[in-house]
Amino acid sequence: MKGALSLSGALPVALGIALAVGIAIGAGAAVTLKNAQFALLERNHAQAAARDQAAQLARVRAAQARGDALTTDLLAARAGAATLHEQLHDALRKTTTGRACLGGPALRLLDTAAGLRADLPSAPGGAAAADAGPVATDTEVARWAADAYFEYAECARRLDALIQFNETETPP
Repeated sequence: MKGALSLSGALPVALGIALAVGIAIGAGAAVTLKNAQFALLERNHAQAAARDQAAQLARVRAAQARGDALTTDLLAARAGAATLHEQLHDALRKTTTGRACLGGPALRLLDTAAGLRADLPSAPGGAAAADAGPVATDTEVARWAADAYFEYAECARRLDALIQFNETETPP
C-alpha cells in the first residue's frame, strides 16, 4: 500500500507540473502568435505607407509638370504679347498727332480718382481751354490705353493659367 500511496501523492504533483508546462507552452505559443500578427500588421502598414508616399510623390510630380507646362505657355504668350505691344506703340506714334487731348482739369480729376494726388495747380475759375497747365496728348492717352489693355490681358492670362492648373489637378 505504501507504493500505491506514493503514486497517488505523485499524481497530483505530476498533474500540477503538466499543467504548469502546458500553460507555459500555451503562453509561449500565444506570445509567438501575437508577435507574428503584430509583425504582419507592421509590415502591411509599412507597405501601405510606402504606397501612399509613392502616390503622393506621383501627384506632386504631375502637378509640377502641369505647372511647368503652364508657366512655359504663359511666358511664351507674354513674349508674344510684348512684341505686339511694342508694335502697337510704334503704330500709335505714327498715327497720332501729339495734339492736346486732356487738359489740366481733366488730368487733376483722373489723378484724384486714382488716388495719386498729383501736384497740379488748382483749376482756374475760367473755361477749361484757358487753363494752360499740363496736358495729355492724344499719343499719351492712346499709349496709356494700350498699356491698360496689355496689363488686363496679362492678368487674364495668369488667371486662366491658374484656373487651368486647378481644373486639371488630380484629386488626392
